Amino acid sequence: MSARAGVGARLAVPPGRRAERAYAAAVVLGEQLGLDYELEVEERGDVEITLHGDPRRGVRMPDEFLGAATDAEWLTPGSVPGPPAWSTEPSPLGAPRAGEGLPVMFGSADTPLASARDGQVDLGIDVLGSAVFMLGRYEEIARPVADEHGRFPSEASLATAGGFRERPLLDEYVELVRAAVEHVWPGLARPAPRASLALSHDVDWPLCAGRGLAGARTAAGDLVVRHDPALALRRVASLGPWARRGSRGMDPCNTFELMMDAAEAAGVRSAFYFMAEGSHPLDGRYRLDDPWILDLIARIGARGHEVGLHPSYRTSDEPALLTEELERLRRACETAGVSPARWGGRQHFLRWRAPSSWRAWAEAGLDYDASLGWADAVGFRSGTSREHPVFDLETGRALSLRERPLVVMEGALLQSGVAARDVPGRVANMQAAVDRVGGEMSLLWHNSRLQEARDKKAFRRSVAGAGP
Repeated sequence: MSARAGVGARLAVPPGRRAERAYAAAVVLGEQLGLDYELEVEERGDVEITLHGDPRRGVRMPDEFLGAATDAEWLTPGSVPGPPAWSTEPSPLGAPRAGEGLPVMFGSADTPLASARDGQVDLGIDVLGSAVFMLGRYEEIARPVADEHGRFPSEASLATAGGFRERPLLDEYVELVRAAVEHVWPGLARPAPRASLALSHDVDWPLCAGRGLAGARTAAGDLVVRHDPALALRRVASLGPWARRGSRGMDPCNTFELMMDAAEAAGVRSAFYFMAEGSHPLDGRYRLDDPWILDLIARIGARGHEVGLHPSYRTSDEPALLTEELERLRRACETAGVSPARWGGRQHFLRWRAPSSWRAWAEAGLDYDASLGWADAVGFRSGTSREHPVFDLETGRALSLRERPLVVMEGALLQSGVAARDVPGRVANMQAAVDRVGGEMSLLWHNSRLQEARDKKAFRRSVAGAGP
């Protein structure tokens, strides 16, 4: 970066796909490496980073993806590659996990990950092309696959087919570029950031459903099936007439203070995403103008935590609803005396589609989205653990929106058969992958999944283990 190194960088790229190249460079070189650079287009077959006034030294990368993509093939099924080969060549640069092998999305797995000589480093991976492919969710647009809720399943992804779903592959590529830049120009790139935790909660059901006989049956299940007498007593207490008069303290789903306590103990602040509409059977059934909800929003804001939007099930198909729901949340926050610094949230049921969901969020005036994770698995859907700007591959333009990727949702683990006692260990494994690249561990835990004592213990251990 010029302020520290005294000179700016030059990024030379081939012609074609100018907007996509500029986007990838802004993310990789600008945001993540902290380089002050100029993008220049010239006739060449690779990508090269040099410094102005010092053309003899540089970092070169292949141009495999964007250079080969013709207009006729762009975003077509045939342009999606197969699972990448793994390079087992050791890197002389000491980049993270280089000795364990690295999947090469675009490039040659037969060439070294990095070769250095005479002030020049040649990388064997097309990092900028990989950034466009992974961050833009190219495969999901070019070869759309959907489950019964219209979601892209993890099993359809190249990350699953290639065996790297639980590795932040793009982050590892960026660290390889960082190591190359530091090798050629020591001290030029900004140091890798420290790993952090982003804790969030989708408020589908702020209070447990079921009154009268239905609630009594659930309480019986707490005692007989779940062997949790304390939960049974709490549920029975929540069924009394005082609960209907507005005192919800005994409701088993009212775990908001517990979640904020755990976040604060870990040194982080949580984000609570509220629903503003409940017209679909799978939506939550509550109103933002309910006095108890308004008081809850006020308490969250007073403790310094974040309030955001959890768009309803139908918004994925009817994006115009997003603007209406955001306006309802704005009014509720104003009534509660809460003023979020940023407006963001996460799609209900993770019903997110590339790139139409991003487009709708940007048009609604939201600042960030936190939906990019899998409903059926944990991992790095877009290859990164780092918040980043988004790019619409269909229109070829960057959007005024940022993505905060989702790494772990507790439901994806529990529904896959992982026992509650084993959840902290699985979270720790993902945290270790994030730690290696200085990323952000995004953990989603629903308030309604903290009813049983074992789930509360798993949550506290997971947050404590993933905290900074």
